[in-house]
Amino acid sequence: MSTDELVAKIRALADAEIPADDGPGATPGYAITILRESQDFWEDEERDLIDPITLEYEAHRQEVAAGLAEIWGSPDQVELWPILKRSIAGEAVPPLLGDLAQFAVTIDTWQVGGRMVCQGVGHEDKELPIVLFVAVGE
Repeated sequence: MSTDELVAKIRALADAEIPADDGPGATPGYAITILRESQDFWEDEERDLIDPITLEYEAHRQEVAAGLAEIWGSPDQVELWPILKRSIAGEAVPPLLGDLAQFAVTIDTWQVGGRMVCQGVGHEDKELPIVLFVAVGE
């Protein structure tokens, strides 16, 4: 998807109804959508593929953030490492940010119509795909 198409999709997701917590894997009050997903990296022990693909996805994230900033203003950047540390220590953390901290380091956030819209690049484990995602929460 082009940057313009991703911006349009994120705008639509920001306005869409968030699914109810009514089934396995459902999350109350927020939705995470994968916008772009790389290959997996089971055979990339030397990180020959992971590092360049991560840079590519980060560049795409920045392009999308610039497009969204034209509409919603500059994003706040949230570092998720402190949230992950608090979660590991057993402290209560906001559910959306707690889930995002499991696979992302930094996210761009906007407040849009009473909702938090987040976008970033995630990589849950070294063998798994890199993802460009958006999350929308109440």
